[in-house]
Amino acid sequence: MSEPAAPYRLSGDDFPDLPVEHWERGMAEMADLLADELRQAQVDVPPALAGRLAWRICREFGGKSWYIPKGEKLERARRELTIYAEHDGTRHGPNGIVALAARHGLSEIYVYRLLDRQRELRRKQLQPELGL
Repeated sequence: MSEPAAPYRLSGDDFPDLPVEHWERGMAEMADLLADELRQAQVDVPPALAGRLAWRICREFGGKSWYIPKGEKLERARRELTIYAEHDGTRHGPNGIVALAARHGLSEIYVYRLLDRQRELRRKQLQPELGL
């Protein structure tokens, strides 16, 4: 497996009219994070795009108080979808309840409940409620 690349850091070449050392720290960190995400996604864009995106976010939302969630709910939903997709319908199979619980550090009861919730969500998607 290859070594992960170092995060991209904006340079004065990205914004020759506004050297990075004059940027506010949070804006520069945001631009670095955006550039790193774009590079990891292998999006072929000029490096200055991350800076422009950060600048736009700051211009649009700067000075406002925001709560930025950590994304734990989204991560949990992603994990639950993964478990639902991996489940092979067994209790002791390679992707059964016991194996999935161990692999994801969950209790077997939690995996049963998670699968029930996912099945119910799928049922509601396929069979909408009648408005009687």
